[in-house]
Amino acid sequence: MEPETFPVYVRLWLLSQTLILAHDQFLVPHRAWNCVLAVLYVAAAARPSRATAVAAMLVHIAMHLKQAPAIWDSCWWAIITDATFVGAALLCCSEEEVIPTCAHLIRWEMGLFYTGAGFWKMNSSFLDPRVSCASIYVASLASFLPESLAPRELLRPALALAPHMTIAGELLLGISLLWPRRCAWRFGTALAMLLHYAIALAPFPNQVAAFGVFCSTRLFLAMPEAWAAAIAKSVARPFTPADLDKARGRKALDVSMWVGAHALVASSVRFTSTPGVHIDWCIPAQTALGLIGAYACILDARLYAHATRATPVTLTTKRAMLLRVGGGSTLALTLSYVFLFQPFGLMDVSATSPFSQIRQHGGSNHLLMPTSLLQQWHAHSWFGDKFGGGVVRVTHTTSEYMNALYPGNCTDELQPRVAAILRLSGHIGQQFKPSVNVMLGHDIRAQLPHWQPSTGKPFPAYTVPGVQLRRMLAESRALNESFTLSYTVLPNVVGDEAWRHHAEERQVRVEEDGQGARHCHVRLAGHRSWRVCTDDELALQPAPEGPLMKIMLWFPYPIIQGLDELPCID
Repeated sequence: MEPETFPVYVRLWLLSQTLILAHDQFLVPHRAWNCVLAVLYVAAAARPSRATAVAAMLVHIAMHLKQAPAIWDSCWWAIITDATFVGAALLCCSEEEVIPTCAHLIRWEMGLFYTGAGFWKMNSSFLDPRVSCASIYVASLASFLPESLAPRELLRPALALAPHMTIAGELLLGISLLWPRRCAWRFGTALAMLLHYAIALAPFPNQVAAFGVFCSTRLFLAMPEAWAAAIAKSVARPFTPADLDKARGRKALDVSMWVGAHALVASSVRFTSTPGVHIDWCIPAQTALGLIGAYACILDARLYAHATRATPVTLTTKRAMLLRVGGGSTLALTLSYVFLFQPFGLMDVSATSPFSQIRQHGGSNHLLMPTSLLQQWHAHSWFGDKFGGGVVRVTHTTSEYMNALYPGNCTDELQPRVAAILRLSGHIGQQFKPSVNVMLGHDIRAQLPHWQPSTGKPFPAYTVPGVQLRRMLAESRALNESFTLSYTVLPNVVGDEAWRHHAEERQVRVEEDGQGARHCHVRLAGHRSWRVCTDDELALQPAPEGPLMKIMLWFPYPIIQGLDELPCID
């Protein structure tokens, strides 16, 4: 008898979200959310029904929306996929109808997310092996090999090919999930399990096991029957103690594989490398999900080789119409999030472009697509002040808040062997992680290493859109900080790296005492005298407000002299 897919998926969702929230408590706006979610999770685990699952997922979605924009890209993926599941659960008449109703749509959504992740990596910075994030990941994995198995003659071409192979792999994965053949879904699932297992094992600061746990759980819906059967076989002991004495042939092989798989999951905890974390439980969870996903692909090939679609669910005309409208809306939202938000400049941090190095302000570096068109079209005349202000280069600040936030240089956190491999292969060996700093919140990131005036080192300059500078200033002022800030407003809104490094329209100096008093002076390019800022100067404007600011959060682009591409940044 085949296991029911609905309760298996709901319990898998609950387990994965529990692990992710335990791992990323900084994504929880307030402890009260933990209490509410704990009650709902226990209720849904004890009795996986449409009501308990919908309640848990809706509160989870609301928590992410409350915390936005300081949430991962995977959180937005979760909002879309879980909303799809909730819509199906509300419109279906029984639990048995839910998975067949929404599984294909969620598979398409996941396929679009992966396709977008590969598509936005098609830019000049990611493809440059001197700076590419892909080269850093390959170097991170290569660091596990003894030096005799990783000579420079092999490492250098491997790191040079890493960007192209990453793009090809993610595009192939995404297209496989979108393809209307079940064999393609199996291939895409297997490729995803391999990708996320590699990411889970990569040493700190690039160990992102929680992302794999999220994605692997949603990929259950690519082959729900096979996944449910694989999970049932994985948690059930395939033998009794008496079987160990007389195990022969196929039974002995089953016993060996069961024991070996569980041993591999248990031993994977040793790959935890995040400082201060004894065990990252998402690593064994991803190991287990990867093995279960691979087993599901095998079972699907055996049992469902000729099936392409689940049995159609019979619904009333009104329910069917609502499902079509809702499904079409979520698919349109997914397509917009993947392919339109970045060209129009609606999203940077948390867009569907992890580690892509796509240039969102100051002009596009993508081979095919523009970015931030609304900023270039001066759309602030249509949408208020969300797209004005141009681009500014922050040249110095004593603000502890801003320095802990941006630019987020994590180069010193790279493992020594990884850094050595990068240098030997011609990589600049620098990496920035401002998105992590944004998610962690001020109390945590203030304890992490960052530039401080007392170090005597040059200030790490960077560029941000003017609207992001206003947000940073407002957040610093909310803490009653006393600080100084110097920035340069760049002429126009589009330019190359030389423009980002050196162009100047005016320089601005701001001094704040933390009590509300501030002094602002400006000097135009080519002039020697400073004058008092006018009221429309960026530093004197309040933080932008409105619903769009829930998705609009911008990366800082570091200024690295002599470099004509963006460094690895996420």
